[in-house]
Amino acid sequence: MDTLQKEKNITLIKDVLRNYLLEKGFRNTPERYTILEEIYNMDHHFNVDDLYLLMLQKKYHVSKAT
Repeated sequence: MDTLQKEKNITLIKDVLRNYLLEKGFRNTPERYTILEEIYNMDHHFNVDDLYLLMLQKKYHVSKAT
């Protein structure tokens, strides 16, 4: 997949997340979008602990609950 297509996809996915959060009454936070981008860029299966450790390694301040 080329870079332009990946950028279009992540924009679309962010819009879906934004609409979902608004519909459910959840807060629209930058941390949620950072997590979404990290998940989108992964090319392997992962669990919440893997994702949490990755976020810590990259110096993102998120909780497991997020």
